[in-house]
Amino acid sequence: MSRNYWSCGLMLIALASFSKLAMSQFSVQQLHVSSNNTNVQLITELKLIFTEPLQQAVDHGITLQIVTEFGLPTEYWYGREIVLLKEIRYFLSRNALSGRYVVYQQDRNETRTFPTQTAALRHISIPPIVLIPAIDLDDAENIAIRAFVDTYKLPSPLRLQAFFSRRWSLNTDWTLWPIQL
Repeated sequence: MSRNYWSCGLMLIALASFSKLAMSQFSVQQLHVSSNNTNVQLITELKLIFTEPLQQAVDHGITLQIVTEFGLPTEYWYGREIVLLKEIRYFLSRNALSGRYVVYQQDRNETRTFPTQTAALRHISIPPIVLIPAIDLDDAENIAIRAFVDTYKLPSPLRLQAFFSRRWSLNTDWTLWPIQL
């Protein structure tokens, strides 16, 4: 009888951990593509929800790097390769004295503060308008986009844990969006 309780307890723990994994996610919600003669504009909306370990890491002074990449998919006989066109890198941290969340955007050399982690992630989830020279896209049918937490930039003690735990490595994988100009 106690064996059944033990197995039921393990199943409940597994279900609880899977439900927390399902609650945390990165995904591409929308990509709007428009063009003029020289540039293609990309307006993106992402969905960024942190797992508990990532929330706690930021709250305890770890700076996380969140990267949004835009690329051009190219098909070869051996598979698809993504040629990187643009990268937007954010640094998210928490100020120990004020308790506010600090977002530094590397390509603009811009720093902003937010009262909550949710507000900071909302800011990161809508990257600035990305301009790509139209000549770079030529006759491309799709554009690829992804967002991820750069686990390679974590402090050494956390990096090993991040490599082996899905709760640390959040990314959208490459999402293809059709270019309709």
